[in-house]
Amino acid sequence: YTCLSYMWEPPSLPKDLQAIIINGSETRIRQNLFDFLEVAAALQSIRRVYWIDALCINQQDGVERNHQVQQMGEIYSKATSVISWLGKCNDRLAEDMPDIFKDFEKWNLERE
Repeated sequence: YTCLSYMWEPPSLPKDLQAIIINGSETRIRQNLFDFLEVAAALQSIRRVYWIDALCINQQDGVERNHQVQQMGEIYSKATSVISWLGKCNDRLAEDMPDIFKDFEKWNLERE
C-alpha cells in the first residue's frame, strides 16, 4: 500500500465537503483530499492501494481514531511508498516544476 501524507484543511461547513463513494456508501471529504483523489485517478495507469487516514480511520470513533493515530508511524514505515500531497497547482506552476517532480510518478511505478 501507499500512504498519503497531506494537510487537513480547517473544518469545513457541510456544504463545502465533497461526496465520494467508497464500497457503495457516500463519504464526505474535505476539498484538499478530494483534489488529490481526482489527480491520482487521472494519472494512474494501474490501480494502487492507498492508506489515507481520513478514509481508513473511523473519524467518528474517538477510541479507534486515537489508537490508529498512535499506530501511524508503523503504518507509514511498512508502506511501499509515501506520497506527500502539497495541494493542487495551477498550470503555470506545473510548467515551472523541475522535471524530477514531473517524472516522480513514473519513477515510483517502475520501483514497484
